[in-house]
This record gives sequence, structure tokens and C-alpha cells, in this order.
Amino acid sequence: GYSRDHRPDLNQVSLQLIVEEQAGIPLLMRSMSGNSVDTKAFNETFEHHIDQLKEELPLTYITGDAALYTKDNIQSLSPDYYWVSRVPESLASAKDAIHLWAEKLAQQDEPRAIASVSSDYAGIEQRWLVIHTQAGQERAIESVSKQLLKLTSKEQKAFCSLCRQTYACEADANVAFKAFSKTLKVTEIMDFMIENKPYYKTKGRPKKDQKPDGFHYFIAGQTTSLPSEYKRRVERKSCFILATNQLDQGLLSNDNVIKTYKNQQKVERGFRFMKDPLFHASTLYLKSPKRIMALMMIMTLCLLVYSALEYRIRQALKEADQTFPNQVGKETKTPTARWVFQYFIGIHLLVIQELSILVLNLNEHHQQLLRLLGKPYEDFYSDG
Repeated sequence: GYSRDHRPDLNQVSLQLIVEEQAGIPLLMRSMSGNSVDTKAFNETFEHHIDQLKEELPLTYITGDAALYTKDNIQSLSPDYYWVSRVPESLASAKDAIHLWAEKLAQQDEPRAIASVSSDYAGIEQRWLVIHTQAGQERAIESVSKQLLKLTSKEQKAFCSLCRQTYACEADANVAFKAFSKTLKVTEIMDFMIENKPYYKTKGRPKKDQKPDGFHYFIAGQTTSLPSEYKRRVERKSCFILATNQLDQGLLSNDNVIKTYKNQQKVERGFRFMKDPLFHASTLYLKSPKRIMALMMIMTLCLLVYSALEYRIRQALKEADQTFPNQVGKETKTPTARWVFQYFIGIHLLVIQELSILVLNLNEHHQQLLRLLGKPYEDFYSDG
């Protein structure tokens, strides 16, 4: 896509990244058309570059989101590699597993409850973790309630409109009702009946013994919400499934499966700035695919530097048992590199008659972090 096409709903470009787990440093990038499909593009990328990754780095586990979990992808990976992925909720077996375990896990009254089940999806023996969280259930109840209230109101209005329509015969009314019933998602019709009302071609009040010229048929009934649909939607939103082909819990425990999966957030975390309205990265005024690829490469290089520096800052604070003030003034050992950059804004160099240089506005927190990072950083901010 092109920004001046005035189609903000279309992706202009897609970027695939493979990062290492520890610091989130990019190992491989691939820029693709905005029309590319994740489920197919991942397998192509992995097949083209797997040999290079094997030579440079030992691959312990390959982690991906639901786009990784397709029949072709896991079949191509399973013989040689261990993987961890989220199972798409659209799979029938995933829906069945959530429906079976959601209520049981919710009854455990724990912040996080896990059920480990076996699966042979795509002919691959694997371990599924059905995970239920109280926080997820609270969010699910709130969002589903709002969603169903909106959908219920919409279907009620649609049924009222249907009831106002007239039909020439009872059969036509039945056909219309059956077609309408198939469109209902969160409600059902109770006390359904077809009413008929006589009509007369002559104007005015009909005579006492006058026979009607015919009948108009109307649909009547009441809409009611489906409790089962509410329950199903809450279950689906409060639970999710992670899958791995590592069957030995001694080598990869359930908690480590979750930890390994969550580590992939480092991929998207580095590009959170693209969602910032102050950063106009959502619009690319570049026509040439080569220029867009070059821009993606520069952005990935920046992410590499950003991730490496953030990891070094956090490791230095951890090893020295020191903290750094966050955005609200509280001490933390895990500041983001973006906040550190922002915290260093306002430091100026004062050059006095080209004889000496003074560093202004350098406070104790700046100096502490520079000491932890090492002498090159201290020298850069020292008076000359």
C-alpha cells in the first residue's frame, strides 16, 4: 500500500523478526508486502535461514504466536526442533479443550490454574496447557458483557423490524423466520407464532357480516439472551492454550512453557513506539519496495542497539544491586531504554572560549548509571 492511497486499513509493509531470548536482540529480519500471510511467511523464512541460524546459535526452543501453529509449520519443525506456540482458538479441538477445562480451572480459585492435556494435532504428539487466570476472567466478564449487550440490542431491533413486515401466506412467514433465526448469535426467539390479520379493499369500517378480502401474516414472539453463549465467550476469553512438542516436564516444566512463550513479547516491545501517536511511523511515504526494505533494515538496526543497551543497563543495575528512578519517581531495577534516553534529555555542554567544556545538569542518578556502564560512558560525559 501507499500512504496517499488513503487506505489506512491496509498494511503497507510487514516485518518478520527472529530475536534471541535473553535480551531480545534481533537475529534475522525480513521485510514483506503488507498483503503477506503470517502463517505461510513464517515457514518460508524459517526454511530459508534455518541453516544459518543453526551454525551461528544453538536453537533450544522456537517460540511463536498463533501464526506459528499451523499443520504445515509444526510438521516441518517437529522432527528436528522443540517449539512453543499458542494454539488458535478457532481450532475445534481447542474450543473443546477450553469448554472442558474452563469451569474446573475457575473453581480452583487461584490467580493462575493450569491443566496439562495430550494432543496429536497434525499427527504430532504434543503437550497442551490450558491456562486460566483470574485477571483474564475479570477482563473477559467485563468485555463480554459489553459486547453481548450491544449485540443483543442489535438483534432485538432486527427482530422488531421483522415483526413489522407483512407476508402473503403463512409459508412465506415461516421461510423468513427460519432465515432470520440463522443470523442470530446471542439470542433466540421464544413463543414464536404467526398471526394473521384480515384486510379489506373498501375504505372505512367493514360491515358486520362483511367477509375479508384476504389476510396478512405477521411474525410474533420475544427475544431472549442465550446464557450458554455468554458462558462460552467468557470461557474463551479467560482461557488460552499453549502447545509444545517437548513432552518431558523435567526438561520443560509448565511454568517454563509459559515463561518461554512470554519472552516473545520482546519482539513487539521494541516497536511499541510505532503505536505512539506522536511518532508518525504508521505512514510510509515511500513508493519503491527497495526503499521500504532499507527503512525496515535501519529500524531493525536501531532496535538491535536499543535492546542491547537496555539489557546492559538492567544487568548493571542487577549486578550492583542498584536502582534507577522511573517515570513516577519510584526506584526500579528494570528501566526501559526509552525512559533512560528521556531522562538524559536536558544535559548540555558549555564551551568556554574553546578552552574548557563543562557538562551541565548531570545529577547523581546520571552519574551512578554512567559509572555502572563503564569508563567509556563516564569519559563521554566528563568535563573536558
